[in-house]
Amino acid sequence: MTDDHKFEDRVRGALADISGVREKRMFGSLGFIVRGKLCISARAERMMCRIDPAIYDTELKKPGCRAVIMKGSESRGYICR
Repeated sequence: MTDDHKFEDRVRGALADISGVREKRMFGSLGFIVRGKLCISARAERMMCRIDPAIYDTELKKPGCRAVIMKGSESRGYICR
Protein backbone atom coordinates (compact mmCIF):
# COMPACT_ATOMS: atom_id res chain seq x y z
CA MET A 1 0.00 0.00 0.00
CA THR A 2 1.40 3.42 -0.93
CA ASP A 3 1.73 6.31 1.53
CA ASP A 4 -1.11 8.05 -0.35
CA HIS A 5 -3.44 5.13 0.28
CA LYS A 6 -2.43 4.85 3.95
CA PHE A 7 -3.23 8.53 4.51
CA GLU A 8 -6.49 8.26 2.56
CA ASP A 9 -7.45 5.30 4.76
CA ARG A 10 -6.74 7.36 7.90
CA VAL A 11 -9.00 10.17 6.67
CA ARG A 12 -11.65 7.64 5.62
CA GLY A 13 -11.53 6.17 9.14
CA ALA A 14 -11.85 9.60 10.75
CA LEU A 15 -14.98 10.28 8.69
CA ALA A 16 -16.47 6.79 9.16
CA ASP A 17 -19.18 7.93 11.61
CA ILE A 18 -20.46 10.64 9.27
CA SER A 19 -23.24 9.50 6.95
CA GLY A 20 -23.28 10.23 3.25
CA VAL A 21 -19.57 10.87 2.73
CA ARG A 22 -18.63 10.52 -0.95
CA GLU A 23 -15.16 10.16 -2.38
CA LYS A 24 -13.97 11.69 -5.63
CA ARG A 25 -10.57 11.97 -7.28
CA MET A 26 -9.72 15.65 -7.70
CA PHE A 27 -6.77 18.05 -7.51
CA GLY A 28 -4.40 15.09 -7.87
CA SER A 29 -5.70 13.59 -4.65
CA LEU A 30 -8.79 12.01 -3.13
CA GLY A 31 -11.56 14.43 -2.12
CA PHE A 32 -14.02 13.61 0.64
CA ILE A 33 -17.38 15.29 0.08
CA VAL A 34 -19.82 15.83 2.95
CA ARG A 35 -23.35 17.15 2.34
CA GLY A 36 -22.39 18.00 -1.24
CA LYS A 37 -19.32 20.11 -0.33
CA LEU A 38 -15.64 19.28 -0.44
CA CYS A 39 -14.54 18.74 3.15
CA ILE A 40 -11.03 17.31 2.83
CA SER A 41 -8.66 16.57 -0.03
CA ALA A 42 -5.91 14.17 1.00
CA ARG A 43 -2.65 12.82 -0.34
CA ALA A 44 0.48 11.76 1.50
CA GLU A 45 2.38 15.06 1.27
CA ARG A 46 -0.51 17.42 2.02
CA MET A 47 -4.07 17.79 3.16
CA MET A 48 -6.50 20.53 2.19
CA CYS A 49 -9.35 21.16 4.64
CA ARG A 50 -12.51 23.21 4.55
CA ILE A 51 -12.77 25.29 7.74
CA ASP A 52 -15.08 27.90 9.18
CA PRO A 53 -14.12 31.22 7.51
CA ALA A 54 -14.50 32.90 10.94
CA ILE A 55 -11.37 31.07 12.19
CA TYR A 56 -9.45 31.20 8.90
CA ASP A 57 -6.99 33.98 9.86
CA THR A 58 -6.22 32.34 13.21
CA GLU A 59 -5.57 28.95 11.63
CA LEU A 60 -3.20 30.42 9.03
CA LYS A 61 -0.92 31.55 11.88
CA LYS A 62 -0.35 27.96 12.99
CA PRO A 63 2.89 26.23 11.92
CA GLY A 64 2.53 24.28 8.69
CA CYS A 65 -0.77 25.89 7.60
CA ARG A 66 -1.04 27.94 4.45
CA ALA A 67 -3.71 29.49 2.29
CA VAL A 68 -5.17 27.60 -0.64
CA ILE A 69 -4.79 29.45 -3.92
CA MET A 70 -7.28 28.51 -6.64
CA LYS A 71 -7.22 30.18 -10.05
CA GLY A 72 -4.81 32.80 -8.75
CA SER A 73 -6.78 33.94 -5.71
CA GLU A 74 -6.89 32.98 -2.06
CA SER A 75 -9.77 30.68 -1.23
CA ARG A 76 -10.94 31.72 2.26
CA GLY A 77 -12.35 28.79 4.12
CA TYR A 78 -9.72 26.32 2.86
CA ILE A 79 -6.27 25.68 4.29
CA CYS A 80 -3.45 23.31 3.37
CA ARG A 81 -1.25 21.51 5.76
